Amino acid sequence: MDLQDSVGSRIHSYGRLIFRSESIVETMTVDEILQLRLYSQNITNPGKNPTDILSSLVAIQAQDPGQSKFALGSRLLDGKESEINRMIEKRKIIRTWLLRGTLHFVSAKDIHWILDLISERIFAKLATYQKSLNLNSKMLSETESIILKRLSGKKELTRAELFTYIEEKNISTKENRGSIILINAALKQMICLGKDQGKQETYTLLSDWVEKPKPISREKALGDLAKRYFISRGPAGLQDFIWWSGLTLTEARLGLEKAKPFLREETVSGQTYWMSKKENKTAGRTDSNEYLFLAGFDEYIIGYADRNLSLDPKYSELVIQKNAIFKPTILKRGNVIGTWSKTETKNGLEINVSPFFQWKNSDKKEVDRQKSEIIRFWSGRGK
Repeated sequence: MDLQDSVGSRIHSYGRLIFRSESIVETMTVDEILQLRLYSQNITNPGKNPTDILSSLVAIQAQDPGQSKFALGSRLLDGKESEINRMIEKRKIIRTWLLRGTLHFVSAKDIHWILDLISERIFAKLATYQKSLNLNSKMLSETESIILKRLSGKKELTRAELFTYIEEKNISTKENRGSIILINAALKQMICLGKDQGKQETYTLLSDWVEKPKPISREKALGDLAKRYFISRGPAGLQDFIWWSGLTLTEARLGLEKAKPFLREETVSGQTYWMSKKENKTAGRTDSNEYLFLAGFDEYIIGYADRNLSLDPKYSELVIQKNAIFKPTILKRGNVIGTWSKTETKNGLEINVSPFFQWKNSDKKEVDRQKSEIIRFWSGRGK
């Protein structure tokens, strides 16, 4: 079976028009859901400004900063890593622990109200793990004082430098204790990631990078988060929002109720999806022969609890590794049909592809074009 037949077969297997009953046919197909997600996520609807794209998406997961920069760049008309680096240096894009207690890129104007909303639940989830590491509240409070003192004066220190100062006070940073200390300080809106020193990450005081605005009510924050999630990732379900946000079912439902005036509802195979009122089924239609190369941890994959619509379960382990690493993916018609990686060689950057099916000869030109776009992103050259 070749690539085109495999993709077409997968879409057909999930159904075209699915019946609610013997006489009522549903209005949206899985193929249309995927095309609309690509559009709402700015993958097939790219923008010009990385901060605007990030604000639209609310936040993007950023364990791997290079891949996360590419995730933003792939949503821009002429994305270059250097442009995103400038936005970080200008303190418009912040990297910190955010949703689900994982590292994210987030807009400077959004970081405070989101942390106000979600941090309490993350602290509750971390409590048992902190106890197992013998990290009590008194010790964490002491590390906060050390961090504040050492970073005052707009300093930026590496992890090793901060850990040295903490160890001097007889507080161990071994066995992941150091990571928990940093996460604790970040969730309390004390620190964020600063500018890199060569290949080393640094930490700085968040207050030196971003002025804290007036707080908003929790109810408004829930509504805003839900509205922006479903508009930027719709069509998506309530369980998708719960997974992505880390909120409780009760809070997620309240947020969705507040957001409903801005959304419309679609049902496919008994599953309810929410999306922007402004978009229709034709908005996301793209060339069926177009290949799309997405970053590792891209929100198109990781932004949903149910990934089976875009990622065939039999290929899931080829994309999502046992250590929860999400590989960079290749899409066709919204379906994941392979993975890719980059390698630095003496001749420059090399892009390697690992398709799940055999490439057609006619596909090679399009794949090579996409490889060139990836190389251009990291090289900084214009088109």
